[in-house]
Amino acid sequence: MPMTCRHKYTKSYLDSNYIRIMSYNILAACYTDSMFENEYEYCKYEFLNFNYRKPLLLHEIPNYNCDIVFLQECDADFVLNDLNACMCDFKCLFLEKSRLTNEGEAILIRNNKLKFIKSFDINFAEKFKTFDDLKFLRDLLNKDQLSLICDKGNILQVALTEFIEMPGYFLLLANTHLYSHQSGHFVRLIQAIISAKYLEELKRILLNDKLTKKVNIIFAGDFNSAPNSTTIKYILNGKIEIDDLDLKNMTEEEINIFEKAKSQLSHSTKFISYDDTSSTNFGCEFEGVLDYLFYEDEILEMTRTIPFPSIEKIRENVAIPNQYRRFEIDIF
Repeated sequence: MPMTCRHKYTKSYLDSNYIRIMSYNILAACYTDSMFENEYEYCKYEFLNFNYRKPLLLHEIPNYNCDIVFLQECDADFVLNDLNACMCDFKCLFLEKSRLTNEGEAILIRNNKLKFIKSFDINFAEKFKTFDDLKFLRDLLNKDQLSLICDKGNILQVALTEFIEMPGYFLLLANTHLYSHQSGHFVRLIQAIISAKYLEELKRILLNDKLTKKVNIIFAGDFNSAPNSTTIKYILNGKIEIDDLDLKNMTEEEINIFEKAKSQLSHSTKFISYDDTSSTNFGCEFEGVLDYLFYEDEILEMTRTIPFPSIEKIRENVAIPNQYRRFEIDIF
């Protein structure tokens, strides 16, 4: 199986000076029925069924020997019961999306490398209604635009951790799965703005504590956004440039909103992203990067990555998902 080839690179945990991180959208069971006849018709349903995929995932994920695992499109039972039993030396955190979905996100933290301190999870819709930093933007939106933002169930899962061997050095771990609709560029950009501004605020509060020496943010997940999108450029550049706006994908009214609000929307976090990945999503009609792992380099430096399977190997089974696996991002 393809995963076995990658496990050759992760036969053991890294020593105390290194952390291994993985972000993985495992494809929620609740979507396989609704998407089978259209998006996944090339794959037999028996291989999409979660009862088939679950033992594969329970073999695959633990054998990467990660210190931090970010998961998207998972359910509580799988994380808190199945994975927790396989990865008993991890703190398993799960947060379910709202708006009648049966899936959510998870962060798994290896206990002997990092100490879990506290969760700071938010629902984007609820946070947007009350976030003082975004009042100026909120006031520019009309009723329909507010409804568009506030009827989504997307979430930002945030966990504060401290290095066991370096007291006072913290990692703020953030995990998300942005709005997935193909025409949702406006929504995704606002969700990214909420994320960046909120994480910036949390870090500022933490640094005010005299016991805090350093705080670095790791921001991972499925962003449903291409590298040249305004959403990703905003996260990396810390500001909205009008030239970056997806002119073909936003209305003139939406663009005008960001033109008026751009000076209020900047963030100061200096995110870095591994940018040598050709694709993280291999579908029948789309192949490209939608998943990211952003990090700050004050106390972190990327040293290596697990090699991706070849495109030829993936295409042997048409696309992903297939009878072997879905795909994952794995950053060291």
